[in-house]
Amino acid sequence: MNLKCLETDEMLEMLKNKELDIVFSKKVNKFKNENVKYLPLGFLNDIFIASKDSKFANKILTKKELENETIYVPRTYAQTVTRLINLTNNKNLNLKNSSYNTILELSSKTDSIGLITKEYIESDKLEKYNLVELKTKFELKPIEFGIYFNTDRKKEVNYLIKIIKDKFKC
Repeated sequence: MNLKCLETDEMLEMLKNKELDIVFSKKVNKFKNENVKYLPLGFLNDIFIASKDSKFANKILTKKELENETIYVPRTYAQTVTRLINLTNNKNLNLKNSSYNTILELSSKTDSIGLITKEYIESDKLEKYNLVELKTKFELKPIEFGIYFNTDRKKEVNYLIKIIKDKFKC
């Protein structure tokens, strides 16, 4: 089994061309192909984080308060980042791309904000890094995630999809 971590659009193109067998991803609305199907598995939640000692820790953040603050975010093309830019109309956001571990590290040691998908980190990491989930006056709605697969696929992939369906009760 080969695992790849690429931009979702690139992976879906590879799936369409049968270069990949399956793609786990947050749902994208813009991709359409009659041979590629999507199976929803659940929802993920993007959250803002900061140090418990941060000036943001006990506040309820507004979109305006995010302006000009350093916000550590995942890859530029990550849906988490795209959603934030759309939600705030890209108003003076000072976004810095970082890995998840770096986002946790920097958010815990500086007076900055991190933006992560909550389910991508282990439950004890916020506590370990002395971080809190920030409250906001606006909603970062949950985003659906699932698997994309080519309907013209190998028997082994069919079996894997069956296991996933049974596990997630789809």
